[in-house]
Amino acid sequence: TIIPTNGGIVQLQKLSRTAQAIADDLTSGKLPENQLQDRLRSEMEKNASMSGVGAAYKPFAYPQDAQPGQKLPLYAPYYTRKGGKLEYQPVEKYYQYTQPQYEWYHKPLKEGPSWIEPFFSGISPNLIAPFGAPFYRQDQATQKPVAAGVVTANYSLEELRNLIKSLTIGKTGYGFLISHQGNFIYHPIERLVESKTNILDRAKNVLKDELLLATSQKALAGESVVMDDRSAVTGGTTVIANAVVVRITTDPGETFLDRMIALIEGAKRRKTPNEVALEVLLIALTLVFFLVCVNISPLS
Repeated sequence: TIIPTNGGIVQLQKLSRTAQAIADDLTSGKLPENQLQDRLRSEMEKNASMSGVGAAYKPFAYPQDAQPGQKLPLYAPYYTRKGGKLEYQPVEKYYQYTQPQYEWYHKPLKEGPSWIEPFFSGISPNLIAPFGAPFYRQDQATQKPVAAGVVTANYSLEELRNLIKSLTIGKTGYGFLISHQGNFIYHPIERLVESKTNILDRAKNVLKDELLLATSQKALAGESVVMDDRSAVTGGTTVIANAVVVRITTDPGETFLDRMIALIEGAKRRKTPNEVALEVLLIALTLVFFLVCVNISPLS
């Protein structure tokens, strides 16, 4: 069975709460804008599982109290980890994050707090899963809150990818990891990850495997599904589910490998002619030795 572990859930919940807390404090004014960078760094120091945290303002929204001509076109302070050390990297210096392809910025503004499809960032060398939460300001004209930007906290999936990579599944089997949209996050064929290949498209158009397609669709819909393994050796099954971390539920001593070892240990075979001849010779020599010993006793 494939299910999320409690430790993983706790880390993800902590990460999302951190991003939401920063966004709430920016909205309420509890966190002054001139202290934002210090807060971001502090949160990174306290959360070892967080690979990066930052805030991205809407165009000309920072600083809030500056005159229109003094506001910055873009402002996105961001801290990440590199080589075990914290590094400050202003996102606006690397790319224009307001462009439509950057879902980590646009999705929270449209839908509210949300997890984003994992992706490789140009700033972080690892695959990241971001959580974004919008922060607001009160519009002076309408007196209603309007979104001023997004706070993002990133979770690195490298540890999870390494776990899947380390799995040993027979001689030719392998594990792979997909996102909730079906894109490969880890696969032994790296180009499938780099090209953002979708398992549904691959099953339908490349492999033309209807069973894999149907099974993947159910798993992505949140169902735990079982697909028959075509292995003639084990006769077992392959379990495909929609979560991310492997937990073994078979009782000790009852796995396929245990049963195969027991089968081998209890197996019997016919003796070869050489083994039969050697056994007969040993019996004959034993009888000769016994008769000699019996005949020598009276003479003594």
